[in-house]
Amino acid sequence: MQNDSVRDRLLAATLEIVASDGVDGVRHRRVAERAGVSLGSTSYHFSSREELLRETFLWYLHNANADLARLRHDRRAGTATARLVELIVALVHLETNNQPLVRAEYELMMYAGRDPALRQGLRDWEMAQRRQIADELRAAGGRRPEAGAATLVALVRGLELELLNHAPLTAAQLRDRVEPVVEALLSSRSSNS
Repeated sequence: MQNDSVRDRLLAATLEIVASDGVDGVRHRRVAERAGVSLGSTSYHFSSREELLRETFLWYLHNANADLARLRHDRRAGTATARLVELIVALVHLETNNQPLVRAEYELMMYAGRDPALRQGLRDWEMAQRRQIADELRAAGGRRPEAGAATLVALVRGLELELLNHAPLTAAQLRDRVEPVVEALLSSRSSNS
């Protein structure tokens, strides 16, 4: 559908502006110019700047969940522990290889703190991430998969923030950072038995 295509272009353009100039840089005219559409298209699809920002964030969260599901699907070889390590490494690598996208994500997270509807959307996204990672922990034999998943999501967030101001790490360097945490989470399965 043409409208979906224009709408997606507007959302992508908004995300780019948030990445480069923050939430305060978002204006209908700038978004239309960046998307290569008429100014009237922004008003047609989004009645206000707040609606545009809200829909952009929800669109981003939907795509991020799809990325995590794809990464889970792509990592099926090896042991359950190795798959979990590779999943977390791939997730961090995906995020940190696109620093503008990470900046946009954190700008939008801060914006969500002031918008109850977005705050709920953010919580839902984080819970979906935790559920997917908890499933991987369960498959690896973790005794407390929900708590472990919360820890791994926090690890991903911490690495994202760290790497915004440092050179990206290779997959091997990320693996060296992630492996000990996963091993510690999984070692509790035998020490607590």
